[in-house]
Amino acid sequence: MKATAIDQASVLLIDPSASRARRLVQGIAREQELELLALCKSLETAYNLTEAQTPDVVAISSDLTLDPGFSMYKALLGALGIECLILASPEHDRNWLSRNGKVVATSGINDVAPILEALLKQGNKAAPPKPVDQPHMRNGPIVVIGASTGGVEALSTILGKYPRTCPPTLVVQHIGHEFVDGFANRLNRLCPAKVQTATDGAPLDWGHVFIAPGLPGHLTISQRNRQCQIDHKPPVSGHRPSVDALFHSAVRFGPSVVAVLLTGMGRDGAEGMLRIHQAGGTTIAQDEDSCVVYGMPRVAHELGGVSKQLHIEQIGAAILRSTEQKKKGRAS
Repeated sequence: MKATAIDQASVLLIDPSASRARRLVQGIAREQELELLALCKSLETAYNLTEAQTPDVVAISSDLTLDPGFSMYKALLGALGIECLILASPEHDRNWLSRNGKVVATSGINDVAPILEALLKQGNKAAPPKPVDQPHMRNGPIVVIGASTGGVEALSTILGKYPRTCPPTLVVQHIGHEFVDGFANRLNRLCPAKVQTATDGAPLDWGHVFIAPGLPGHLTISQRNRQCQIDHKPPVSGHRPSVDALFHSAVRFGPSVVAVLLTGMGRDGAEGMLRIHQAGGTTIAQDEDSCVVYGMPRVAHELGGVSKQLHIEQIGAAILRSTEQKKKGRAS
């Protein structure tokens, strides 16, 4: 087996002190386990960057905890599950600071050694290593997922529950092609498994999630082997990439397939889900209550192609149960 490269924890540093920030940037650059996402001097800049990039670790100067915007920024960190490391100097009240985050005590403004140690410790907890490449399997379950409006949040919920050794998963999300790589990178930060934009010929190995690239075509499964295939055919069901194109390519794998149709407008994926259902695969649709738009799952249900309808919070666990049962040769 070939090991992957060292996974780095991304660090967002928020520090108006030029002297300490310079030393920290240099220190982070020397650590293989850390990667500096950005250096910000204000909470306003940090807020937008945190929301867009979801860093693994945030380190903030204690001076900025007095900023009126700190409470809002702290709420964002809480929502994203990011612990705040507060860089405290001796003159600050550490008891008060500890109520707002994990305090890193220093002997002065230029004492960066304890800060780097804390970043490494927190980074190791926040960014567990991605799985090593696993041998290609000729058999075993495959997961295919389709989503449109509201799907970005829904997929984050599902894939956030995935383990490092998740079943091979292919995803079509209706999204502008220029946003696909950023979307895949964001999911890769949230998910213990390896999430990446699909490329032609990539093997469907365990521990990997593939996002349809949008251009130049559809994401499908090769009919000759278990690999990603980028299909250059015209739009299917009005879309390229199309959920139906992916689902139809999975039909030949029959009972090995778990197909999931999430929130979205229209009917893309409904016909393909019916075909997978008829071929013996497991089909799961997001329920109306948790959908932003109950369109695609509704059509699939009306066609009779849905094995079960579940709340979005239940779907990740249901996928893993079904694939585990398929691995053991039991019906799901």
